Amino acid sequence: IESGAVPKTMRIDQTNQVAFTIAHELTDLFAFGLNAKYVTVSTEKFTETGQIAQADGKGVAVDLGAMFKVGKLVRLGAVLKDFGLTKLERSGEDEWPTQLVLGGAVKVPLFGTVVAADLATPLSQDQDPTFHLGVEQPLLGIFALRAGGYHDSAGLNLTTGCGLKLGPVAFDVAAN
Repeated sequence: IESGAVPKTMRIDQTNQVAFTIAHELTDLFAFGLNAKYVTVSTEKFTETGQIAQADGKGVAVDLGAMFKVGKLVRLGAVLKDFGLTKLERSGEDEWPTQLVLGGAVKVPLFGTVVAADLATPLSQDQDPTFHLGVEQPLLGIFALRAGGYHDSAGLNLTTGCGLKLGPVAFDVAAN
């Protein structure tokens, strides 16, 4: 619900994406990766009497990342996220929400649990940084359960997900 709006207005944002990922370890300590993705976005606004506005968009973007391992239990990384290769093709808006993300992860000995945190800083000046915290628990070497959350201008948001890794191929699903 948007504050200060009269009449009361509710906004619903939806983003879907299909991504192709490639990653490579250059050395035992350094790796890089690339996501190429097709993204669709939709924003709808409603009042008590019905829908008042809708904006849809689509485009192609990449994420470029690098990771540095500090020993066997700690990883540090940086990602340039949502760097647009095409315009967003959205009515009234064609800018991608490009961010610089810096973070780290620690693997808990014996259990294999991974605890990660990062700070996503938008490159546009009109948005605030977002802090993320998450936990991943691997099971049987091929399955992973994930839970986490992040805090942004809208408050606390919870996330969940799972993954399946079969050799070099991984399937992941997440919900926000």
